[in-house]
Amino acid sequence: GPGDVGGLPCLAVAGSDSTGNLGSAVSAMSGADTMLRGHAPDNLESVALAATTWTTQEEEQEQEEVEDDFVTEYRSGAIYQLMEGRRLCFTCHVDDQHTIEEIQKYPKLFFFSSDLQERYQNFCADFGPVNLAIVRRFCSYVHEKYSDPRLRSRTIVYYTDDDPATRTNTAFLLGAYMMLCHRMTALDAYRPFRCLHPSPLLGYRDATFVDPPTFTLDVLDCFLGLEKAVQVGWFDVTCFSLDEYEHWDHPLNGDVHRLSPKFIGFKGPSEEKTEITPGFYTFTPGEYVQVFKDMNVTAIVRLNEPETYDKTHFEKAGFNFYDLEFEDCTAPSAHVVRQFLDICDKERGVVAVHCKAGLGRTGTLIALHMMKHQGFSAREAIAWLRICRPGSVIGPQQQFLEDCNEIVWDGNMPELPMEQGYS
Repeated sequence: GPGDVGGLPCLAVAGSDSTGNLGSAVSAMSGADTMLRGHAPDNLESVALAATTWTTQEEEQEQEEVEDDFVTEYRSGAIYQLMEGRRLCFTCHVDDQHTIEEIQKYPKLFFFSSDLQERYQNFCADFGPVNLAIVRRFCSYVHEKYSDPRLRSRTIVYYTDDDPATRTNTAFLLGAYMMLCHRMTALDAYRPFRCLHPSPLLGYRDATFVDPPTFTLDVLDCFLGLEKAVQVGWFDVTCFSLDEYEHWDHPLNGDVHRLSPKFIGFKGPSEEKTEITPGFYTFTPGEYVQVFKDMNVTAIVRLNEPETYDKTHFEKAGFNFYDLEFEDCTAPSAHVVRQFLDICDKERGVVAVHCKAGLGRTGTLIALHMMKHQGFSAREAIAWLRICRPGSVIGPQQQFLEDCNEIVWDGNMPELPMEQGYS
């Protein structure tokens, strides 16, 4: 009927999937928050634009135009193939009018989008990558379209704003989808973006305002970190608990993230509840006790000042407790690294680690454990930690981990590169 092509609208935009079940075929979105660049329609159905009746000659001309658009030169509005068979493509539009024009130009294509690539909540000048929950929601949403029998014979095109940060997060999400739902390697998922010149993607930076940033991760680093986590059995998109992740991720519920089977990262508690911003308060040690027991935590490692709270709150609850303070936004000494790794070797259960925010010092020591025991590179470790717990690893800690890629270990004692100023 009017507004439909092949039984489906030629444009679909949506927000997010409210379910947590993926299964062998990723589940369809339920209760989607349908949006078109921030403007919600009266209903929550897919937005549709009227289709045109094409003659055979016009259809052939359209196909030639689409083929001409598959080029390595990057430009707004060009349609880029992501997977063999041309079933999934992506494009970038400068504004709503541009989107409408492209829909009218290619009415046989199925254009769809969401706001998921725009949901990163920055700390400072950082802009991504988006977290695991967004990855999971995106996979569900895109696979719903990809596997819909009504779209099997059609090219589907994911479109996004032609803004550098938004483009980069979209590329990360599309690559993650191809890896997790189509078993593509990190390198294969990156190939469609690597060949675009000039590159439309930015490097991901740390959660500071330092300009220019001293260290960046590219989208490939994020793909490789995600791939490594899947390989070691830390992440399976089909059984990932979206509800659990989003519950503990929320500041009102403790700002807690499971980073691996061995580690939990969390925001440092305070002796008394203190309002941080209107409606948001610090947690006291007692509020974490049952949470950590349920998560099989056996030890707490504090990396910031001991004065922040009395450790006996945790010790009386049966947890082993360790203080390994070192200065905020700095690299740990070899002695601190050895102590941390010794603790992790000794503890049979999960180790919960925090500093002040649970980002910089926390992420740095956990990254070193990942590099030593699971073979992550520094960039893979930083990327995975930021996908799990955004903002992890800050400032000089990034280069410190990069310098530790070739580290020599004497048991748990690292021989840190003295020429870089580490001790």
